[in-house]
Amino acid sequence: MNSKVKVALIAGACTIIASIVTAFGTASVIQNQNAVTVNINGETLSVTLDEYQKMYNALKKDYDSLATENQILKNEVPSDNNSKSNVTTEVRTDKAYIGEQISAYYHNSTFYKEYSSLDTESFSMGKQPYTRGFTIGASENYGVAYYNLDGKYTSLSGLVGNLDDVNQSATYGVYGDDTLLATIEVTGAALPKAFSADVTGVRQLKIVCENKNTFISGFKVGFADVVLE
Repeated sequence: MNSKVKVALIAGACTIIASIVTAFGTASVIQNQNAVTVNINGETLSVTLDEYQKMYNALKKDYDSLATENQILKNEVPSDNNSKSNVTTEVRTDKAYIGEQISAYYHNSTFYKEYSSLDTESFSMGKQPYTRGFTIGASENYGVAYYNLDGKYTSLSGLVGNLDDVNQSATYGVYGDDTLLATIEVTGAALPKAFSADVTGVRQLKIVCENKNTFISGFKVGFADVVLE
């Protein structure tokens, strides 16, 4: 049952029982041998002394129990005036890897390829195989990829470097909703290095090679274990 509805129902029940309990406590009781005549809101009820005591005790117990539950529920249910201020935007906290949980919705090259640890394929940087991530071209003509983050993450991190047997320097820009968030420099023949960027609230993530007006065919750069958190 909806909590607000339950609060309303219990509040109504408490009002009714409270009036009865109060009436019992203040009723004009006329003792006639073993009988008690109780006047409650104009209604006359004739019961024995034992029945009267049991009825009073039972109603008082029910009232106390319902009043306590009602108070607990009211503390849990925000009032209409405060409901908006209590609403917060949920930010996703679990990890999502590019190439595994998240794929590019657009890229501009056959040199772009994603890798998942659920598959058997891998790429190698510094003679170290990586099963998660993606490879991308080393020029603007071959190195653009777009991802939909839907504003769910706060950080992007991973490793970047030349694939084995590749000696190519390149610069990559990491853009969030068309705003430059980070610049990644890849040095030819160097070992892979870590990179990171703040992507809080970003919906569209773009990774693009900034080697403008450079035609480099066949060279690819590896992005390994690229994780969003």
